[in-house]
Amino acid sequence: MIRIEKIKQSIEDSLPGKKYQYKMAPSDRIIRDHSINLKTIRKSAVLILLFYKEEKLHVLLTQRANYNGPHSGQISFPGGKFEHKKDQDLIDTAIRETFEEINLSHRYFKILGPLTSLNIPISQISVQPYLAFCSNIETANSENYEVTDIYEIPINHLQNPRNTKIKSKNNIEFPYFDFEGKVIWGATAMILSELLEIISHSEQN
Repeated sequence: MIRIEKIKQSIEDSLPGKKYQYKMAPSDRIIRDHSINLKTIRKSAVLILLFYKEEKLHVLLTQRANYNGPHSGQISFPGGKFEHKKDQDLIDTAIRETFEEINLSHRYFKILGPLTSLNIPISQISVQPYLAFCSNIETANSENYEVTDIYEIPINHLQNPRNTKIKSKNNIEFPYFDFEGKVIWGATAMILSELLEIISHSEQN
């Protein structure tokens, strides 16, 4: 069994960083990075919720509702933009947005630490991921206009190389994780890529 204590220790020791995020980045990602305006980029935070199910470690992802925006219908982590009137810091943002999106109270999870932040060129947003361990995932639900579904994905499914695939469009390659026909790509896949390296490191130690 993958132990949460070892994962937490791996985060505290050092983070794998962008090198591992970029393993799951579209092939034109470096070019797109030049379009980011660091002076006006907006801050946001997401929560990576780990939990045990049938003695196996899982991660929770959500299906975004369709809307008029660049991330419509995508699979992502619960989270959203920093709001000055509501949040003291980005941890507050991740906790608040998680409750608003999937009705999961902070009473049921513990923050383990931050992962490497990531800029999203298409929406000019800086995302700070926080890893958390959840002791009671059953209260999470998708009864929200922002979320249409919740996926409980085994970590060993993401670790299996057969579930990492590539699609091409306009001469650009997009690596993604395949979960029962669902496509997990973009920033979410990049964050998961770093997480998988952290978990791999924790298992080795």
